[in-house]
Amino acid sequence: MRRLRLIARRVRVSCLVALAWLVPSGIAAAQIVVDTLADGSGGPACTLRDAIVAANQDMPWGGCDPGAEASYDQIDLTGLSGTIELYATLPALGSSFGAIRILGPGADRLAISAADANGGVFVNLDAFTGDTSIEGVTIRDGADSCVVNEGSLTLRDCRITNCHGASGGAAVDGGIAGPLTFLDRCLIDGNTGGSVIRVGGVASSGGLRLQNSTVTGNEGGIVVNA
Repeated sequence: MRRLRLIARRVRVSCLVALAWLVPSGIAAAQIVVDTLADGSGGPACTLRDAIVAANQDMPWGGCDPGAEASYDQIDLTGLSGTIELYATLPALGSSFGAIRILGPGADRLAISAADANGGVFVNLDAFTGDTSIEGVTIRDGADSCVVNEGSLTLRDCRITNCHGASGGAAVDGGIAGPLTFLDRCLIDGNTGGSVIRVGGVASSGGLRLQNSTVTGNEGGIVVNA
């Protein structure tokens, strides 16, 4: 009888683990559709900048629909083609309610440029509510680390290029212990390091995993425990 109880308990734990892996795909995402290449705030169009705030706060913002507390939020860029020219670094990704997924149409169709921002593009602070993901875009022209990760972040089907790292990885910087960074089917190229850590590619003090990705043509490639 004791052995049967132990087996039953193991089966229950296995089922719970399996269900946990299925939750993100099983829960309907709140869709926040970005419908303009313009950068700014206040509507009537839904900009990427306002969409991030709407997802973080789970409330309408500018011209964007709200996120949803009971599910993850998907910021949909798939209807756009061209370049979003940022005037400043985007608001940090960090919802207290659920994970955020930014989904683009493809790295060859949509770029997000920080050429006029005097900074980077994305900062991820989401360490507790799930894996933030940024997919299907080119991220470029950052003056200080195009992507800063201080949480759990997946970059998929992306290109990160022409970024400069003043004090960390130019393309992707996970500069504090603990962050988990996963790059899947990404190209990291043409990035330059700064005077403190001369890493044009990826610098990480936390977990780093690359899958089907290429890091090439950077001033310095990959540094772990930077």
